[in-house]
Amino acid sequence: DPLPSDLGIKYIYNPKSETEIDALEDLIDEIQTAILRDCMYPELAIESGFGQYIANYQQAEDLLVVRHAMDMYDVKHRLLRNYLGKVERSLSQLEKDVIVVAENLLPSDIATIDMKHIKGIILEKNVV
Repeated sequence: DPLPSDLGIKYIYNPKSETEIDALEDLIDEIQTAILRDCMYPELAIESGFGQYIANYQQAEDLLVVRHAMDMYDVKHRLLRNYLGKVERSLSQLEKDVIVVAENLLPSDIATIDMKHIKGIILEKNVV
């Protein structure tokens, strides 16, 4: 399936600065080039492009930069899920009380969590 020119990222992530906008535009160009010129599968191009981007930001000492890496990890997974047509699992509309057990929670998971039905959260990791 063809990808939108901006890969649909503008619907998933709202950049907060000109630097983030420029970095995302570069990332989009890199992914599109990998798909169109290098004939890379879109899933692999997305994984590869974001993987390198995230790895660079995770090495930073500044907590805000590391948080940006977490945001990009979240964007990558949401973009892949959308592209592959996978159903979104959400913690926002729980019908009964649960204990959440997960390797990690993405920022979008945390932002939409329905706390009235969460009785506990067990995470293997607390950082991307």
